[in-house]
Amino acid sequence: MIDQRRIANRTFLSLLLITVLSFGNKLSAQDGKVLFTTNCASCHGVLKKGSGPALTGFEARGPWSDRAKLYDWVHNPTKFMQTDQYTAGLKAQYGIVMTAFPTLSTKEIDAIADYINSVKPPVAGAAVGDSSRPGSEATYGDSDNAILYGVLTLILAVIALVMLQVNANLRKLADEKDGIGSNEPIPFYRNKTYITLLTLRLFVVGGFFVVKGAIG
Repeated sequence: MIDQRRIANRTFLSLLLITVLSFGNKLSAQDGKVLFTTNCASCHGVLKKGSGPALTGFEARGPWSDRAKLYDWVHNPTKFMQTDQYTAGLKAQYGIVMTAFPTLSTKEIDAIADYINSVKPPVAGAAVGDSSRPGSEATYGDSDNAILYGVLTLILAVIALVMLQVNANLRKLADEKDGIGSNEPIPFYRNKTYITLLTLRLFVVGGFFVVKGAIG
């Protein structure tokens, strides 16, 4: 006879692993800030020009709304420029050709683009020169990223609690099929252990935002 409890445990672990991996894939886009700093920041600012153009709103200029063309440009600018008038104009304006990055994957390029799009310009009436302070561009996307991490953490916690409840129910069904008596599983919203863990997680996330707000 197949061990129903073993199946229940494997099902729970598989669902938990799939959930963690799916969230991990979404969060990887936030690495765009690091990729931008490493590969792009020496020539480009998000909100101001360097030896190349500022990149804010780049998708509204040239052919970059087509990500396939963006990939081709990043991987081989010299070749792309031969058939594209917009990038040829950039060479004439700035006097240089962008460095090729053939090793960047399409996922990494997407992450950089998502980071650029997440950086917001200063609001009207902000102190003049704020956008020119070193590192100021990076701070505009930080609060959005922190909120995203907090929301995803809470969602993952809720999903984990639901999965624990599903696992408990599967265990009960397996025990009943094997003729083993078992207590009625306690719903997760009445389980003191679950409530304590969720409260602790909320306390940690809330404390993070309080400290972040106090620091400024």
